[in-house]
Amino acid sequence: MLEKLQGLKNVEIRENENGKMQQTDANNFTNEVRNILYGQLKAVYDQTYLTKEGIYLAVEHEDWGMIPYAISVKRHTKDLIMTVEDLEALEEEYLEEIETKRAKAEAKAKETARKRAEAEAKREKAKK
Repeated sequence: MLEKLQGLKNVEIRENENGKMQQTDANNFTNEVRNILYGQLKAVYDQTYLTKEGIYLAVEHEDWGMIPYAISVKRHTKDLIMTVEDLEALEEEYLEEIETKRAKAEAKAKETARKRAEAEAKREKAKK
């Protein structure tokens, strides 16, 4: 996959009259990235499907059956230039946010368990 993605480095993407990527070339480039990702996923997970909306993984669950997950491959279209450092910072921010949410959920679960234990103790005491 790395070789294939690095191979895109020299693909021609023409500039339009506004100084932006020509739409057809940009779309073709995005399709190439999506096809590379799809090929790699399909090679390791048979229930991978390519649709016009993106890549779908069909994940089987014993009780719920097939649960579909979509992976959307879109080009970043904002007018700002993103560097690898920008992306690393965004990733770090996201991982910190996940950790914060996990810690809050864990604290809430402990508090709920404590309250249940207290309520159960009160019920037991009232029975006596």
